[in-house]
Amino acid sequence: MAAKRFRLPSINGNPMVEFQYDMSTGEVFRRALLPDGSEFLDGGSDWTQLSGDDLLHHFKFRTPVANWLGHYGVNPIQIAMGMS
Repeated sequence: MAAKRFRLPSINGNPMVEFQYDMSTGEVFRRALLPDGSEFLDGGSDWTQLSGDDLLHHFKFRTPVANWLGHYGVNPIQIAMGMS
């Protein structure tokens, strides 16, 4: 699997969020990590797939995640059409 990862750092001790883009399928996943980047021991760091609506939200508000995905050619038109 050709996957790329991106982390949003912890702010004020809140959990860090890590995103993974699977280039072979076009799927995007996220998980929460402890502020130091380690995994939660209770399953809180399990990967969850983002929906098309979740991804469109990132592009609508021009989040760092949308910017990161844009570097790999992902765009909101593809997401709205259900394509990767």
